[in-house]
Amino acid sequence: FTYNGTTYVPIRAVAENMGSYVGYDANTKTAIVYQDDKEAIVMAHKIAEADYQIEDILDVIYSTCTMRRDNLVSTSEAMVYVKNMADSVDDLMTDIEASYKILQDNDNIYIDDVNNCLSALRYEYRITADAVGDAVEYVNSPSATLLNRILNSKSSIAYKKSAKSYSDDFIDSMWSYE
Repeated sequence: FTYNGTTYVPIRAVAENMGSYVGYDANTKTAIVYQDDKEAIVMAHKIAEADYQIEDILDVIYSTCTMRRDNLVSTSEAMVYVKNMADSVDDLMTDIEASYKILQDNDNIYIDDVNNCLSALRYEYRITADAVGDAVEYVNSPSATLLNRILNSKSSIAYKKSAKSYSDDFIDSMWSYE
């Protein structure tokens, strides 16, 4: 029907007719139309981007500790850098987990594929969280052992198949036609 020059349609009926479904975001008071394939691809892309960010965070943590070792930054400056990186990685994972919960709540048919990507990211997050703990300890009491553990954290992520690789594989599989 048309009202005051605007045409209104029954969103649920139209969305479901197109193979989608409708959700509701209570925070913004808006209806959201979902399609499982697109929703899963967007999530996989978010995971891949988060993987890059985690690598950057680990680089900053390690660089901060080496700058502290070389007396290029004070203890308090180094602690601020490390805290900022800890907050960044926590915020990143909070956002990713919230997005993943939406896929679960929507019974997305690709949830297992996305879960493979997310499992790798969760592993990287745990390694990064351990590196943050080591960095805090290092800033307060520098030791070669702690610096090596931080470097090993970077290496352990590099040697394992990354969340980005899992995400890229999933996205590629969604675009391939047989």
